[in-house]
Amino acid sequence: MKKILITFLSAALLLTACSNNTSNDEQDKTHNDPSETDQVSEYDPFASSDDGTSTAEGSSEYDPFASSDEDTSTEGGSFVFGVEWEEGKEFTLDYASTVSFNYYVDNSGNAADFGLLLFLNGIRQPYRTEENSENKFMHTFDVDQNERKVQKIEFEPVVGEKGDEVSVEIITMFHPNFIQTENSNYQFNHKISSLFPSKMTVTQETGLSEPKVCSEYEVTPISDELRQQFNTMSPTGGSGGNALEDSVYIETLKNDIFYTPKDLQAGKGDNTPFSVNDSVTLCMYGGKPCKYRVSMYIDHELVKGAFDGADYIDMTPSKDSICKKKIDMEKLGLSLEDHSHLYFIAVPFYTNDNFEERMTIKSASVTLDSTK
Repeated sequence: MKKILITFLSAALLLTACSNNTSNDEQDKTHNDPSETDQVSEYDPFASSDDGTSTAEGSSEYDPFASSDEDTSTEGGSFVFGVEWEEGKEFTLDYASTVSFNYYVDNSGNAADFGLLLFLNGIRQPYRTEENSENKFMHTFDVDQNERKVQKIEFEPVVGEKGDEVSVEIITMFHPNFIQTENSNYQFNHKISSLFPSKMTVTQETGLSEPKVCSEYEVTPISDELRQQFNTMSPTGGSGGNALEDSVYIETLKNDIFYTPKDLQAGKGDNTPFSVNDSVTLCMYGGKPCKYRVSMYIDHELVKGAFDGADYIDMTPSKDSICKKKIDMEKLGLSLEDHSHLYFIAVPFYTNDNFEERMTIKSASVTLDSTK
């Protein structure tokens, strides 16, 4: 039976306002050893090539975020992932006591490590692989250059009542083992990209219910002055609109200090690690109104009770408003390593008219330095 690879689209590239993805003159490196924290890899495996389906590695001058209509000829290879599926058949998963599918990574670039994440209705889903029978929230895989790796993924759904239509998110994270100690610029490390979600209709009684979700957060309007900082230029140099119309941003604010993408591009952002005494605030804004289910992670582990005792929070950002939620780190009673990393993941809620328009987004990873 002929198979096809369902790959992500270039539109699935997940860029956030606080990514600080600026180039330097250092040579590209791949960090497979978590102890190698002196430099940050500039290789972006999810950057679109001219055909919009592959990714490339080039010199230090390579701009992985250049738009597809610009000349972005590069050296190197591709890093493509997807689900092996029957040709001509819609990619849907059948709800069962155990759900399974074959997951692919095809790597013609440098040897790399990657992580696989699953979400059901925005709820983190543990799973196991044929290499590791332990149920975990993220398994990591090493892929050599010019290697194609296929893994059978199996899981028992954690949510879904009879009659529900559950969305399944399949997400790849690049270099999850990378740890930054000197600053908070992870560049392309920990960057995610996702396949379009799959629908899964619950056809049996499950006895499952969704966990407690917080819905309380601060909403402030976006001022005209702030909106102007998101004005874009057209290819001819004229006014090209405003990025807030369609783009959704997710950030981790340090001591409630807000930086726009232009601020970060100009080097105005604070790129030093968070200390245990700094306040942490989740911030989302921009785009057409859409509800997102957000969760918080330290060292890739879900931070339980982060949102007023709930593990998740539902937020609805828009082009006209900024949503904020301050995290009381002291109440969480965390036991941290000397250097940890923190980020948020936001999974959109889908309706029939926008099922393939919204993608999961992640804040840039930031360093937590508990030695200060």
